[in-house]
Amino acid sequence: MSNSFPLSTSPVALDSERSPAPSLEQQVARLDLALLQAVLNSLGQGFVVVSPTLQLIYWNQRAVELCRWFPPSRSTLPEELETFCRLFLRRNCPESQVVLADYQIEPTMRLQVSARWLKGLPNSGEPTAAADLEQAILIVLQDRQAILEEELQLVQTQLELTKREAEIWLLLKQEYSYQEIAQTLQVSLNTVKTHIKNLYSKKRIYQC
Repeated sequence: MSNSFPLSTSPVALDSERSPAPSLEQQVARLDLALLQAVLNSLGQGFVVVSPTLQLIYWNQRAVELCRWFPPSRSTLPEELETFCRLFLRRNCPESQVVLADYQIEPTMRLQVSARWLKGLPNSGEPTAAADLEQAILIVLQDRQAILEEELQLVQTQLELTKREAEIWLLLKQEYSYQEIAQTLQVSLNTVKTHIKNLYSKKRIYQC
């Protein structure tokens, strides 16, 4: 009794019909790109690259997540970012200048957006719209609240802040007035002043 195996019904490509294996340079380039994307995603910031005609070239995963906070748009980029890019272009900014803007999307969500020219783009050798660009716009998105909370963790460790002092520090960094802090935390104005006095006292001691 002989063992039989079903033959594959899908056509098998001949060696001459197969796509050529990527060269060593192409493999290294792909590895470099994957590594770069991993690094960018680990930074916690959103990176968006668009052409001068506002065509999306690249954005990392964090940028995709942060852009979801904006209202829905017909285009890929949120309308707020397109408007910001047009403002950047109208200013005819030099290469070294950075333009900043803040967007208070929700009471607990504030995005800082920056734009600058990204020049010296490598030619990929592929027939894409981005391949022959000499410059593009680099947009960086940052969650201001997340940045402040990371900074607060460091300050809280350094200065040994109480929970209430930490809350007040966070509100001060968001430019709340003493009266607004009192209303937000539902404490008296004198209580706020006392906590702030203790904050500055701990800061002076730490700096000595």
